[in-house]
Amino acid sequence: MANLTSSILTDVFREAMSAGWINENFKAETILQQTRHNGPSLPGDSLHPDSISRGFADQRDELGLGVNPPTLHEIRSLAARLYAKAYSPAFAQLVLGHKSADMTAVYLDNRGSEWTVAEAPFRKSFE
Repeated sequence: MANLTSSILTDVFREAMSAGWINENFKAETILQQTRHNGPSLPGDSLHPDSISRGFADQRDELGLGVNPPTLHEIRSLAARLYAKAYSPAFAQLVLGHKSADMTAVYLDNRGSEWTVAEAPFRKSFE
């Protein structure tokens, strides 16, 4: 599993570098980083979690996805479940950048959001 994980992440970083998304200020400790000087933050510093959520919400809202668009947490939770199913919970933990499996478990929990189909005991006509 470690070799597969390393190979996938290496491919991701190579693609990011060739696309110009990672520059000379890139620090290996974190994937999401400041790209310019912003207050006390310098290029290469980690982004503040609120900045990430706010930026995601701003971009999402510009798309006009309706009255109940997904949050960043919901998208990350979906990604975690897909990675865990396709590879393993440990891989999902690595990709999400969690230090503990307990944190990844929070993202893997669907919190009862799965669809439940209920059959109606009778059919009412609305004609």
